[in-house]
Amino acid sequence: MFARKHFYVYTLAYPDGTVFYVGKGSVKSRKSLWDRIEDHEVEARQGVQSPKCDIIREIWAQGLEVQKSVVYETDAEEEALRYEYALITLMSGNGNLTNYGTTRLTERGALPAFRADNLWRFRRIDVEEYINRQLRSGQEPKNED
Repeated sequence: MFARKHFYVYTLAYPDGTVFYVGKGSVKSRKSLWDRIEDHEVEARQGVQSPKCDIIREIWAQGLEVQKSVVYETDAEEEALRYEYALITLMSGNGNLTNYGTTRLTERGALPAFRADNLWRFRRIDVEEYINRQLRSGQEPKNED
């Protein structure tokens, strides 16, 4: 018998607590939630070029540590996806996130949005419909960073 997967949503933040990345991970055991969170620092050590890894290296260069937090846990992947996208949507206007997926989706017309006071605004129903379309097509909604 296979163990059920456990899903979680997490954030990576500057030492002052300002979030720069929101992600989703999964594990087969609740004992090791930190596997996906740690992967980003491994990528940064390996020299991966991305805005997220650049920030991680900048933090290290100052002799500081990336703040990592699990902010939501569930046994249902769809719930984790919805929470992740809701959090990205809510935080995307702060200009600090390296999650570019929502901006690219709006530019392609896949996710309706509008700008108000220089911030992207999304209707909850549009975000949910986009996620449902992706789930029905067998694709997991992706963050592009």
